[in-house]
Amino acid sequence: MSRPSFETIDLAKNGAVACRYREDSFVISFGHADDFHAMGAEKYLAWLASRIETHPLGHVHIWVDGAIVGQMEARPLPKAPDVGYVNLYYLAPDWRGKGLSDAMDAYICDWLKTCGCRVLRLSVSPNNGRALKFYRRRGWVDRGLRPDNPDVLTMEKTLV
Repeated sequence: MSRPSFETIDLAKNGAVACRYREDSFVISFGHADDFHAMGAEKYLAWLASRIETHPLGHVHIWVDGAIVGQMEARPLPKAPDVGYVNLYYLAPDWRGKGLSDAMDAYICDWLKTCGCRVLRLSVSPNNGRALKFYRRRGWVDRGLRPDNPDVLTMEKTLV
């Protein structure tokens, strides 16, 4: 396996992949994709396009040997530019457990640091044990349930 590359999501070519990965992330986290379906693929792609426009390097597909194997979505928070928020870490099922997640976390941490972020946050389902284990191993700290969404935990990481 060659080293992964991180390339801005090309919605014209790979919008269907982005939708499929985002939908699966809901299934992994919550056991269903009802919230994704309620939003709909068209609205998700419009949201993603606006994010890519302002932060293309934070909205990337992970490529290995010519194939898209994962996706990340992140940006500095507009009202707190020293805080980066990671909306999505995702690896396709066949690529989990192969060491790519460390490269993904390093990429997003490095990129958000160049944006001036000192602290990163993300939300994770308390039922997603694999993700929780990974985040803790990479220095993310559990800050408790999100006040606006008690179905998920807030995790935080300080950049050095």
